[in-house]
Amino acid sequence: MCLSIYEQHPDANYYLARCQLKKQKFNTALNYLKQAKKYMQEGFTCNEDNIVYSSYPHQITTYEIEEEIDKINTIRIH
Repeated sequence: MCLSIYEQHPDANYYLARCQLKKQKFNTALNYLKQAKKYMQEGFTCNEDNIVYSSYPHQITTYEIEEEIDKINTIRIH
């Protein structure tokens, strides 16, 4: 698993959270999303070839993380 080698990988945390959401494990998903957001804000990103202005397939943004967090919070309220 990617996170056993590089636990600060925001993309891996994000996609693992999405898998947990599919299983309806909302608390676990929320924890992974919080980690993804934290590591993203700390600058742990994977920019291939050191190109900071290019997005690569499946590369996530803080906006996408926040959207998933909002989705969980909405589900938990209802």
